[in-house]
Amino acid sequence: MKIALYNDTGIYPHIGCRAVSDAHARMLGRMGHEVVHRFFLDSHSHFALENERESMDAILHSDEQRNVIESVDAVVVNGEGTIHDGAGLHLLAILGAAQSLGKATFLVNAVFENTPGFEAVLNALDDFTVRDARSSAYLKSRNIRHRLVLDSILAAGFEGAPIRNLENRIVVSDWHPSRTEDVGVACSYVFDRYPKKAVYYPFERVDAKDIWKQTIATIATSSVLVTGRHHGAYIGILAEVPFVLLPSNTSKIQGLVEALGISVPIVDNAVDVVRELKSARDDKERFAGIKSRILDDGPLTTFNALGGKFDSDGEKRELKQLDEDMSKMGNSTFSDNSWNLRMTSRSFMSAQSALHGHFNEKLKAAELKHQILKAEIRSLHENSLKGKMKRIMKSVGLDLAPLK
Repeated sequence: MKIALYNDTGIYPHIGCRAVSDAHARMLGRMGHEVVHRFFLDSHSHFALENERESMDAILHSDEQRNVIESVDAVVVNGEGTIHDGAGLHLLAILGAAQSLGKATFLVNAVFENTPGFEAVLNALDDFTVRDARSSAYLKSRNIRHRLVLDSILAAGFEGAPIRNLENRIVVSDWHPSRTEDVGVACSYVFDRYPKKAVYYPFERVDAKDIWKQTIATIATSSVLVTGRHHGAYIGILAEVPFVLLPSNTSKIQGLVEALGISVPIVDNAVDVVRELKSARDDKERFAGIKSRILDDGPLTTFNALGGKFDSDGEKRELKQLDEDMSKMGNSTFSDNSWNLRMTSRSFMSAQSALHGHFNEKLKAAELKHQILKAEIRSLHENSLKGKMKRIMKSVGLDLAPLK
C-alpha cells in the first residue's frame, strides 16, 4: 500500500521518538508498504478548530491535504503521546477527512486519555492500537473498538557499543517538563544523595539522532535506571537493568506497568525514590525475565491490519526514505541544537532550583517549628515557676494579686 503517515515524531530530539520513527519504517517496509507522504510532529495542528466538523472540512478544503489523501491507499496516524486532554484533535480530524474520501484509516501506538468526541471517526477506523492499559480502559468505557499493542520502540534498530561505560552507576534520566516541581525535584535529589554514584542521561538531548541506537548498550552498563519517561521504562527493560519509575504528563507509565503486570511501584517524591532505589538494587529478581517475556510474544502486530506480504528490500528502502525525509527537516525548530541545549539545560536547572527551594522551605519550616517549640518550653517553664510561687505565697498568707 501507498501510505500517508502523520505525526511521525522522528524530528524531535528524543531517543524514544527517534526509535519509534525507525521502528515504524522497519515494520512497514518489511510488510511491503511504502510511505509516500510523511508529516512530522505538529505539522497540522492548525487544523484543530472549534469542532470536529469544522476541522475535517478545513482539511478537505485544503488542496494540498486533499491531494495527499487522494493519492494514497491508507492514512496512518502515529498517536504516540500526542492525543490526550484536548491535544492532538487535528490528527483525529485528518482521519475523519480521509474516511470521507473512502480511504483506509489507522491510528497506531497511541496514548488516549480525556479526549471526548470523534466517536464516529474512532469506530470507523480500520484499526486502532493503544500502547497501555489505562488508555485501553478509557476506550472500553466509551465502547470504542481498539487493540492493546505494546510500544513500537520494541521494534527499533538498537545496536552498537556503549557511547560510555557508566561503570555500574545510578543513571537518572530526564522527565516531562510539566512534572519538574515533583518528579524533577525527586530525580535531582538522587544527585544530592549519591553525588559520586549518580550520572545524568537525558532522553531528550541534542545528540539524540546520533546516539539513540547505542542507548540500550549504554544503559546496560549501569546498576539501576531512575526515569520519569515512558520510553525510559522500555529502555530499562531492554537493557535488563533494574529501574525506578516516576509519573509523566499522562498515566501512560502506570498503564504500561499494568499492561505488563509487573510489580514496580511508581513514585513521585525524593523519599520514595531513595527507598525504591535500594529496593531495585537489592531485589533484581523482580526485573528478571521481563524482556524475554515480552519478546517471546513475537513481533509487534501494530500494522497487521494493513495486510501486505514480506518484502526483503522494503525495510532498507523505508529507512532510506525516512533519512531523506528527516534531512528535508534539517532546519526545523526541533533540529536547532542551540534550542535543544537550552531546553535540556533549563529542565535540569529548573529542577535543581526547585529542589533547593524545596529544601530551603523545609529548613525555614524546621527553624520556625524549633522557635515555636522553644517558646512553648519557655512558657511551660515560666508557668511552672509561677505556680510554685503561688503555692508558697498562699501557704504563708501573702497577697496573690501581683502574680495574676
